[in-house]
Amino acid sequence: ILPVEKGSYLQPIGALCGVSEPFDALYDGEDFPEEMLVMAHFPKSLVTAFLQAYRAAKLPPVPLKAVLTETNAGWNSLELHEQLQAEHEAMKNGTSAHEQA
Repeated sequence: ILPVEKGSYLQPIGALCGVSEPFDALYDGEDFPEEMLVMAHFPKSLVTAFLQAYRAAKLPPVPLKAVLTETNAGWNSLELHEQLQAEHEAMKNGTSAHEQA
């Protein structure tokens, strides 16, 4: 578990997850109003088990969730947040994220 401080939001997600190198950058903009959860190095069965246990524990929901992929490993937290927000809104509205754009 790695809480990501606001100053690290410009780092690639892959660097935060230990699969690529970080670089010198400090974010000093606005913080996110909600939490994001990124699962890295989880086999698919563990992702499912984790999410089921999370719900069973009746923990507060985290609507913005992702699994580390080759694609999002190069994104920073701001880009991932934007993508996850679009996907979350699309799911709430019964559309695809591409239709929202």
